[in-house]
Amino acid sequence: MWVPNVKGESTVFRAHTATVRSVHFCSDGQSFVTASDDKTVKVWATHRQKFLFSLSQHINWVRCAKFSQCVLHP
Repeated sequence: MWVPNVKGESTVFRAHTATVRSVHFCSDGQSFVTASDDKTVKVWATHRQKFLFSLSQHINWVRCAKFSQCVLHP
């Protein structure tokens, strides 16, 4: 994750085992989801830079993930 107004290195979030195809931030900025060719969707805490959990029952690539409502409180 690159924050344009902060000097220094970007933050790297690692958990997927294949290409990430989609990233979507919750409207409150507290969390985001990633979708990947590894057939998973992963949920992250933005400011804590922490992996929270994975949705892994997909049978094929996941090309897009998006919050419908943000109700996570990591």
